[in-house]
Amino acid sequence: MRFQQIVKASLVLLLVVGGAWIVKREVTERRIKTEEARQERERREKTKQAIAEMVSRHGALSHWADAIAETALTGQVYSVELEEAMVKGEKPILIFATLSDIVRKGAGKYLFTLTDETSVGLDLYYFLEADADAFALAKAKSQNLSERFAVIALISEVHRPPLKVTADDSDYELSFGTSSAFVATGRCLEVLPIQDYHPAQTAD
Repeated sequence: MRFQQIVKASLVLLLVVGGAWIVKREVTERRIKTEEARQERERREKTKQAIAEMVSRHGALSHWADAIAETALTGQVYSVELEEAMVKGEKPILIFATLSDIVRKGAGKYLFTLTDETSVGLDLYYFLEADADAFALAKAKSQNLSERFAVIALISEVHRPPLKVTADDSDYELSFGTSSAFVATGRCLEVLPIQDYHPAQTAD
């Protein structure tokens, strides 16, 4: 009888200890998740603030895409319409893009090739001239953190490449047509690494 009581007491003790350990682990995990969420919110808020300061510093337009968003979803967008939305004289625009390539164009001069992520629903690429400061930041951040950037760009021209060549692997015949991609050229005034920050999280 005493042995059974000892066994029961031991089982109860194990249950209590085990339950306490599980509760402690769950509390610790919740605290870790809460802290990670807090740090993530702070990081996103800092990125959002940095973007807002960059926009203010250059007097850039951050919602230029609104003018063509509906057309991009429901119908054909022409180069002239996209150019009207992006080319604003000496007023730059804010874009979000992935850095694809950097070409040296001379002493302290570079050309950035970027793929648009501004959520306008268009196949859009940028070729932007940049100075040494922008090059140094873009090169360092793209290697170590992210290839996604918020960019202040002064766009001078928008067009579609007039010719697209495709080959059929089966018989090597070539077909010619108009490219569906748009190309915007201009100058990069400032870049900011944004990692996984989404453009929808930015407001004026």
